[in-house]
Amino acid sequence: MICHGVYVPSQYPEIAKMGLIQTLTDKFAYATAIPGPAHGIRQLGPMGSHITDTQSLIIAQDITVETVYRSSDESMIENLAAIRAQNPDRKIAVFFNGRRPDDLRLIRATPLFNAAVACPHIDLIYADLPMQQFAVPPFNFLESMRQKHFKTIMQTVLAGECDTPLRSPELVDDPQRQTVTLGDLVIDRTNNVATFTDGQPVPLSKLESATLGVLAAYQNAWVPTPLLITELRAQGIKSVADERGLNTPIRNMKNKLATLGLGAPRTLRGIGRYVRPGEFQRSNAGYTPA
Repeated sequence: MICHGVYVPSQYPEIAKMGLIQTLTDKFAYATAIPGPAHGIRQLGPMGSHITDTQSLIIAQDITVETVYRSSDESMIENLAAIRAQNPDRKIAVFFNGRRPDDLRLIRATPLFNAAVACPHIDLIYADLPMQQFAVPPFNFLESMRQKHFKTIMQTVLAGECDTPLRSPELVDDPQRQTVTLGDLVIDRTNNVATFTDGQPVPLSKLESATLGVLAAYQNAWVPTPLLITELRAQGIKSVADERGLNTPIRNMKNKLATLGLGAPRTLRGIGRYVRPGEFQRSNAGYTPA
């Protein structure tokens, strides 16, 4: 069994602590598209206490409770280097529980969020918020899918597949920017054209460039399939209606980028895709797409 240690701010009332622990327990109980061992959680004592037999440490906050009790847990970040030293393989995540989409503004204002963004020891920053209403009708009723995301993401992080801190797509800064850099690539999202930073063109179709542009705008975050399709539709691309419509252009993109010594989008089964900037540098000529 994979054991996750969970720290809940000591300032929270017991009922709030229990609610947050139960939320995480429920999330790890869901079956996911990625098979693996069972998951269990253990509520931990003070952050400075010794942690031994957990594969991950999850620092959890409930944003509604946090606005009342203001636990100011940015100070706990100072302990993470020592906690990492106890077990360099242990993964560390920050989990924010929200109830409304506009709780995102409150999460961004917390001292913990701002400290976590700047901390090199954090592997995942996760905002658990109600799913947006996407422009793709089949996805509008799939709020229940969100419940499976956290466990799948944690399995990916524990597997060591992310060489940079991963965060929820809601927490990405300015994902609507029209020019994005991804490793040695520059994607013009207005014209759906990709080039190298030296101006050399990259032979991608407009759909392939547009898809890579969305993923690049959300780099270091995963992009759920409905969000990716919604973003493409906002750019006037109506030809992609579902997951199957993405498979061919992404497969073609992988093949083209591989011939240039570049990486390709990675898949999170049952969720969506993400890109890692380091895999889009021409120095990584031996990369084989996953």
